[in-house]
Amino acid sequence: MWYTGIKTISNYKQIPFDRIMLYRPNSSQPQAYRAKTILPMMPENHYIEDGLLIIQDDIIKETGYYKQLRKSFQGDIHDLGPYVVVPGLINAHTHLELSHLQGQTVLQKGFESWVKSLLQLPMQDIDPTTLQNVFKNLEQNGIAGIGDISGHNPKTLLQNLRESGSLYRLFLEFLGFKPPKTDNIDWPAHVSPNKNPELSVAGHALYSTHPNTLQLLKNWTTQNHRPFSIHLAENPGEIELFTTGRGEFADFLKNSLLPETFVPPYTTPVNYADQLGLLDHNTLAVHCVHANSSDIQVLAETRTSVCLCPRSNYNINLESPPWEEMLESGVSLCLGTDSLCSNSDLNLWNEAEQLLQTGSKEVPLKEIMKLLTINPSRALGLDNDLGSLEPGKRGCFTLVPERFTENIPI
Repeated sequence: MWYTGIKTISNYKQIPFDRIMLYRPNSSQPQAYRAKTILPMMPENHYIEDGLLIIQDDIIKETGYYKQLRKSFQGDIHDLGPYVVVPGLINAHTHLELSHLQGQTVLQKGFESWVKSLLQLPMQDIDPTTLQNVFKNLEQNGIAGIGDISGHNPKTLLQNLRESGSLYRLFLEFLGFKPPKTDNIDWPAHVSPNKNPELSVAGHALYSTHPNTLQLLKNWTTQNHRPFSIHLAENPGEIELFTTGRGEFADFLKNSLLPETFVPPYTTPVNYADQLGLLDHNTLAVHCVHANSSDIQVLAETRTSVCLCPRSNYNINLESPPWEEMLESGVSLCLGTDSLCSNSDLNLWNEAEQLLQTGSKEVPLKEIMKLLTINPSRALGLDNDLGSLEPGKRGCFTLVPERFTENIPI
């Protein structure tokens, strides 16, 4: 059967958190897990019926058929029952430092109203207790990897990310329309990209970060073999600003970020980003809700990865991204939750469900899982450790909730 979708998530049968949690065995003795189906997300393996996954010392040793691997395995075998086993999930885009502001922004009134409400809140007052609870919740929902953005306190975020046990890429976000003073990045105090290889940089957006700064950041990521990220084509006001220079959003920015002398490029944000040299296989463009067919072709041709945040886009602006056209065009898609300032939780399964509810076509489970595993692992540069259940990668996995496997073919 194919996934058909229904109106509300609450109508689906829920899996208890202790079943869909991230399984992360760390034992010097080999541990084996038998499941009805394993979806390893490896090119040569579509799926494995009656499979066995063997993990030792936090590393995957073998993935294969139970009947074959059990003959040589010495040790206990844990039976996971009728569930589909998949790699630990990766939340490709969020802003964990804003978690303490959950429920305090204006939603479903448009992007400008949401931004104005956010700017009035204490964004820099990171709450350690809230962060600890967030990391616990991420693990309960099967998250093994995180692509996080910090524009306020990267030192605190780094410490909490390390302690969480998750693999991560932390993007330091640069915002401001003054051109850079030198050809070197002005790194925050106590944060060193040389000592922290999991760090990279992000431009906030084309309308909020000077184009010279964006090019400086992008060049640094290219030279240092790290991914670059930017919010792109997120709201209709952004499109109007860059194509005409007018609109409510343009007026708002010219009173805050943009100088009065700003001249629009008279083209779409995606095309302008390409003109600036920001788009390639090491760029993660976030949102792209307002990418037209020509933009989507540019994203595909430049091999830019796109992170969709469906519930955030709906909550802010009652909109959905053109994800089906992106898939058909060959754009590598990821899913992220964005921050708790625009979302009710950081559960990627709920994100995937929202996406499917806005689609018109049937999508097999393996294609859905690409957005949650192998695609974001490559986009964030975490694919040596996460994204698939290949031998040598990190020994973690999770289970697919029944509400997906009951109605979606593998």
